Amino acid sequence: MCLPKQIQELIVTLLKIYIMKKLILSLLVIASISVLTNKVYAQYAIPSYNVPIVADPTTFEEMSPSSNNFTTPTVKNSSLSKKPISRGERMITIKTKGYDDATTACASIEIYSLDVSTTYGPYAVYEGTPFQKLLNDDYEWGVRILFATSGCEMSVWFD
Repeated sequence: MCLPKQIQELIVTLLKIYIMKKLILSLLVIASISVLTNKVYAQYAIPSYNVPIVADPTTFEEMSPSSNNFTTPTVKNSSLSKKPISRGERMITIKTKGYDDATTACASIEIYSLDVSTTYGPYAVYEGTPFQKLLNDDYEWGVRILFATSGCEMSVWFD
């Protein structure tokens, strides 16, 4: 049985479209899985000093003292008891300053636990007035800058 040339071309075109749809769908699934399984890392560690804020949101996160990366668990665990180690109350201090004296730097921030169970803020931080917040949990913390004036530098540390 011989099909006319137009029908053969139509069948070949439909097969190509079917294969392309399957390929595109497979690539989308793979890309989605890779995006959803990767952890987003902070741009700067706590403590950091005089960091220029050039993009919103900029993030600072506390690093585990036993590691040089951000892949550590978000709760400080004791290797023996598997319970959070109480580190007591800690004061986080955040300061802003501008590049020049002509403008006053300010930023809108929020403070969050790395396990995302607790969020404080948003708070406004103004140049010349250090912002301090007492954190009394056993979790590691991060600071997210929601908005900052142009030419703003920020320092974040624990006292």
